[in-house]
Amino acid sequence: MRVEPFLENPTLYYRLDPGEMGLATPAKASESILRVASHEIANIRRFEAEAALEGGIVVYKKISLDLAFEGSFLAARAGKSEARIIYKKKGNSIVLQKIEQPWENREKVKIDLEKKKRILEEQRYSILKDERLDLSQKEFKLRNIERKIKEIERLLTMLNMGVDVIFDVPAFLNLIA
Repeated sequence: MRVEPFLENPTLYYRLDPGEMGLATPAKASESILRVASHEIANIRRFEAEAALEGGIVVYKKISLDLAFEGSFLAARAGKSEARIIYKKKGNSIVLQKIEQPWENREKVKIDLEKKKRILEEQRYSILKDERLDLSQKEFKLRNIERKIKEIERLLTMLNMGVDVIFDVPAFLNLIA
């Protein structure tokens, strides 16, 4: 005569969303809520850190768990984390408008931004090779350069998508120098 265990505790397997950081480790049904909740909390912390680096403030956070009975336990099948971030308006803010602008101007802006991006990448490489700087100085300078490169990449993406970015290019390039 076969005896079935009184409590069933199946193993649940998870997938991460594309581009999401972390490990998709399996968990027993009895441990699944802790496993999914901790992963979603890590996502919220990552959102907060990215917002802080970019000058934003997190004003709303939410974690949702998809719960269902698996075996004898209430288990988390999936989770979702959400954060609302506000970015402070800067004095030299860039005004985005959907307008008709000559294509040559847009191409000139792209070329100027690409040049500045290459210069920043060369600066990043030279900082990495500089042996006179200690690790904390390198991290600070690299973080600053990475922020500037990200801003340029955002602008290039907007220009490639057809959103015209209206601003004084030389002033902007001096602003991020």
